Amino acid sequence: MVEVGTGPGQDAAALLAAGFDVAGVDLSPEHVRLARETGVDARLASVLDLPFANDSFPAGWTMSTLLHVADSEFDAALTEICRVLATGSPLAVGLWSSGDWEGPNEHDTIQPPRFFSSRSDQRVREMLAPFGTIERFATWADRGADWHYQWVLLRTTE
Repeated sequence: MVEVGTGPGQDAAALLAAGFDVAGVDLSPEHVRLARETGVDARLASVLDLPFANDSFPAGWTMSTLLHVADSEFDAALTEICRVLATGSPLAVGLWSSGDWEGPNEHDTIQPPRFFSSRSDQRVREMLAPFGTIERFATWADRGADWHYQWVLLRTTE
């Protein structure tokens, strides 16, 4: 399995403990270092240029990562993820949403504030549709009335 946006490796380490083979990528050298300390095969890379051969993985996992990808680069990011997944692979995607907007999040505690691309449920469905079949789409509130989490299981077709 490939985890795109592995961060410090918490999800990947849990997947490893559950018996999955996991490779992760992240843009942060510090996160890659921390993930490696948990036993994860983590690499410094962008979702736009994954360091893996075509059809390398039977599944993908990307939580709270694609919300930092601009709409203008979303198709390229999904094309690259699908390139490293075998055709018909499940891809789990998690995103935060508070409507349709792009830019820095004024409530972000990280300085400088990170770039966010918040997408409505309908837009997420439309943006993922060219890459496969949405088998599950779930949402839940977690940050008050303005924000909710979107969790998607996409079965890839590319």
